[in-house]
Amino acid sequence: MRFVALAVILIVLASFWIARSRLQSFGLDFLAWNRTPGSFLLKAVALGAGSALVVAWLFRGVQTGALPSFADLTMGVTLGPLVEELVFRGILFYSVLLLLNRWLRDAGWTTVIVIAAVFAVSHAGKAGITALQIATIFLTGTLYGWLRKGSGSTVPPFCAHVAYNAVLLGIAFLR
Repeated sequence: MRFVALAVILIVLASFWIARSRLQSFGLDFLAWNRTPGSFLLKAVALGAGSALVVAWLFRGVQTGALPSFADLTMGVTLGPLVEELVFRGILFYSVLLLLNRWLRDAGWTTVIVIAAVFAVSHAGKAGITALQIATIFLTGTLYGWLRKGSGSTVPPFCAHVAYNAVLLGIAFLR
């Protein structure tokens, strides 16, 4: 069953990867799922992984509890970041930027901060989450927003988010 679930996830991710810059023809340009230079994607992955290493070091004394299940692991490293980036750095980023551009000359950074705050607050409902963890989520949300703003695409924030989650989960398994 795990093999089937993993195969489905890989098919979904491959389909989205192939669909880069093609969603506009379906009226989904607000998702900003656009092709991005490979150098920018490498930078995104390095920043995501580097951020995870910093966070792991900051939280090195915190007990992590039980290891995640296979389903949690695959969702946390694949579809979870995809959905979150399409919602937060795609739909919401696009909408807030349009709204703020009515009042501000350059609403890009304001949009990055607003969406990072919404991203952090959306994670606040998890059981046992601390203020420091919410602050960390806000900072990673700011990183993802900066990548979105700089590239005009949700693909780099998705790559950074995957790298971040993968490194943190990898470290949890090594403890």
